[in-house]
Amino acid sequence: MRFKPYSVSKIECFLDCPKKFEWRYITKPDVKQTVKHFEKGKLWHSLIEHSIKRTTKNFVKPKFYELSQEEYLHELSNIVKFVKGRFFLPYLQDVMRFKQLLEQRFSITDDGEVSFNNDLNPLFKGFIDLVQFDDFDVEIIDWKTGGKSVENIQRYPKSTFQLDVYAYVAHKIFNPKSIIGKYVYVEHEYEHVLKNFNHMETWREILWNINTIENCKDFERKESTLCDWCEFRGICLE
Repeated sequence: MRFKPYSVSKIECFLDCPKKFEWRYITKPDVKQTVKHFEKGKLWHSLIEHSIKRTTKNFVKPKFYELSQEEYLHELSNIVKFVKGRFFLPYLQDVMRFKQLLEQRFSITDDGEVSFNNDLNPLFKGFIDLVQFDDFDVEIIDWKTGGKSVENIQRYPKSTFQLDVYAYVAHKIFNPKSIIGKYVYVEHEYEHVLKNFNHMETWREILWNINTIENCKDFERKESTLCDWCEFRGICLE
């Protein structure tokens, strides 16, 4: 396969715009990428994980390239309010009920088998921000930053593909009675919850998307509102 291993972000990149996929994963032109929103997301993820672990170790500030000191302190203040607030409290209390895995990496083989170990030649790989489980139930959580408002998030909901894949992984590993998936928009204290998953359909969707990408010959531009946020916007419009 040309583009193995696959991931949620790699497939979603192609679905958003085949041309963007070509630039990001094939031709890789030398363009300046705006990484501020990635740095912001990394800061939120790091401090949330630090809080859930309840570690006594001091928090180590990630290295930033575009996020200024003023912006860092602003985000830090918002994150501290979030992890000390009522919305986040249940996630801290869940440690009494659930076993927890933070930033759990996974691999999926060509025949659909899943492992939490690093497969030497996976078809698909990724990691889940938080897995909470007991003998019967599994909750899979992905922390999200961004979104203008709760109303905007509800009006333009994110694809469920990411949670569908994570639920497939949880099904294969734990075989639980129930699976709950959550996109948690931390800046808005809002949860997008999914409870009904079709694991066979998810596996077919993964294979169909991979087959589509592998057989793609002309990576055509797909114009949308996402173009304004694309790192290749400058060369795309030339």
